[in-house]
Amino acid sequence: MSEEPLSTPGKIQPTQEKDRINSLDTLRGFALMGILVMNIQSFSMPSSAYFVPDSFGNFEGINQIVWYVGNLFFDQKFMAMFSMMFGAGIVLMSRGRDAVGKPVLGIHYRRMLLLLLFGLIHAYLIWYGDILVPYAICGMSVVWVRRWSARRLALLGAFLIFFGSLFFLLIGFGASESEDVANGVRESMEMDEAAAEQELAAYRGSWLDALPDRAAQAASMHFFLVPVSFFWRISGLMLIGMALFKWQVMDATRSNRFYTIMALIGGGLGLPLVAFGAYWSQTMKFDVLHMLGFGMLPNWFGSVGVALMWIALVMLFCRSKAFGKVKYVLSCYGRMAFTNYIGQTVLATFFFYGYGFGYFGSVDRLGQVGVSVAIWTIQMTFSPIWLKYYQFGPLEWVWRSGVYKSFQPMRRQPLPE
Repeated sequence: MSEEPLSTPGKIQPTQEKDRINSLDTLRGFALMGILVMNIQSFSMPSSAYFVPDSFGNFEGINQIVWYVGNLFFDQKFMAMFSMMFGAGIVLMSRGRDAVGKPVLGIHYRRMLLLLLFGLIHAYLIWYGDILVPYAICGMSVVWVRRWSARRLALLGAFLIFFGSLFFLLIGFGASESEDVANGVRESMEMDEAAAEQELAAYRGSWLDALPDRAAQAASMHFFLVPVSFFWRISGLMLIGMALFKWQVMDATRSNRFYTIMALIGGGLGLPLVAFGAYWSQTMKFDVLHMLGFGMLPNWFGSVGVALMWIALVMLFCRSKAFGKVKYVLSCYGRMAFTNYIGQTVLATFFFYGYGFGYFGSVDRLGQVGVSVAIWTIQMTFSPIWLKYYQFGPLEWVWRSGVYKSFQPMRRQPLPE
């Protein structure tokens, strides 16, 4: 997220290092870690395994426990955190120019259009589960209300999240009232043995072998799930992130008492709701109709509370005087979030897909945790070393150079004394 300094008349630039908010970088790095915990399932197993966990592979013992931990603490929660930070970044980018009456929308829309282009390349050429496309689309929409009060932003955000849940309510009620609707949902979403084998063969094959499946899955997300559901949730979360930023929640300047209460309320409301949803889904034997209908709702809402809990805990961590090196590594990881997000895909797909090591469908959920730890280790070792010599991550540099229509200085510049 970039904010334009106003010290150089007539020239626009990305955020200078002295102007960065370290707590946001640290929070972004932590959120990026959590996103991999969930994405690794889609990197490594057929697509049905994400929404219907017992539809593929070993779902007993430790593997079942891994899923429950992921569902309770990670699933939807870290994407919610990232969405909130994206909204905060829009306010951070625009507030300087808004304060002096300079235009914002030209810069913002260049940022979003370039992000959309990166997302389309990512989704159709590398991995169908890309989140950059919906972020770009939602970012283009919410920017118009960036000047609203924090209270109005939070209320509108909550309304949009509720509105997005209506899709799952309609599936649930429609299926309960009509056998044709129920059968139609099951036929479109259930993966039989032949379909699973076809997906396994595609992703264990060459890049070209996987292209038709990847393109079809990406198109399904972009033309169906985004407009009818994800757009409303992500936009709502971005608006809540704008509100949190205006309330100075994300810069770690509120009191320890404030963040402790925030964590207790967020977790106290969110975790029981998510846990109930997991229990309910298990009693329904992870029926695909339930998982894509009423069963989606507890985590849809509960994940917002858990995300707020995580934000509060990270702010408490940032306010503490301990673990300085850990904070530094996390902040470097977060400063290169764009590069590291795409890097997670590159490393994971090379490990799992046929044009790399070809382990797709062969690693259980416990093993996926090990792969995630390995990717974290690689990236968290690389990020501080890179930022020792350069101001931006590689993809951040490409993105910002495009936004500001000139090649940005890449080498690290010494801070003024």
